[in-house]
Amino acid sequence: MANGTFTYPDRDGNRQKLVNPSDYDDYNIVIGIGDVDNATDATATLYTEPGSSGRSESIYPGGSLYSDDVFLCCRFTT
Repeated sequence: MANGTFTYPDRDGNRQKLVNPSDYDDYNIVIGIGDVDNATDATATLYTEPGSSGRSESIYPGGSLYSDDVFLCCRFTT
């Protein structure tokens, strides 16, 4: 399990969060355009397709990025 909070914009730009997400599970969520913050102790990898497929972008522990793309899946690895 990753300790901490992952915060992201949904499709409508509203801030959502995952608290203490599980390792190696696919979170098939819509991560919309905006600031994505990974305040966990795991690497968060975002995918453009469900099931950890498609183009990917990683956010290291404590990192953040401005996403100008829509992602449909997230996976955490420690």
